[in-house]
Amino acid sequence: MNLSLNKALFFLIISFVANFCFAAEGTENANHTLGYKWGFADLTSNVKLEDKATEPLFESFYYSYEFNPNVSIIVGATSGHTSCIVICVSGTRYFDYKSKNLGLILSMPIAEQLRVYGQVSVVHYKFKYSGGDRPSYEDDGYGSLLAVGIEYRFKNGFGVGLEQTLQEMGDLSGMGTVLNLSYKFDFQ
Repeated sequence: MNLSLNKALFFLIISFVANFCFAAEGTENANHTLGYKWGFADLTSNVKLEDKATEPLFESFYYSYEFNPNVSIIVGATSGHTSCIVICVSGTRYFDYKSKNLGLILSMPIAEQLRVYGQVSVVHYKFKYSGGDRPSYEDDGYGSLLAVGIEYRFKNGFGVGLEQTLQEMGDLSGMGTVLNLSYKFDFQ
């Protein structure tokens, strides 16, 4: 499923859920969260990717289920890409990344609607680098994702947060800053 279709499906689901749940005040009993993360990563690698820093844009869609106020499980899909046009040297270079992850979130409230959290996930990734004067490079495997963040949850269920991530993917490591938008709800 391509990313545009993922976006359309995500916003369709969030609109459907919001119609039923938006009017309810408070999220005390809500334990389902749909979210969207968007950010940039700074990549380092054993494989020479670029002569300068490679900072791909990436986005992620996720669902989490809260077992109690401090423990949640998260499932998500991430996609990232960058292209760099190197003039008069070696043409266009392209980086493409896709992953699926399953993880655990531990959180702690620091105010009524504000929390800090940490995430540990197992990631199945695929990335591809091509272009320029180097041969193409592809990798497919399992890695890890570590994240820490802070999130503010409005009383109507919508949340906004910032997150710092570290992801290990074989020969590639990425550290990124992420904007996290989410909606917490409950089925009644």
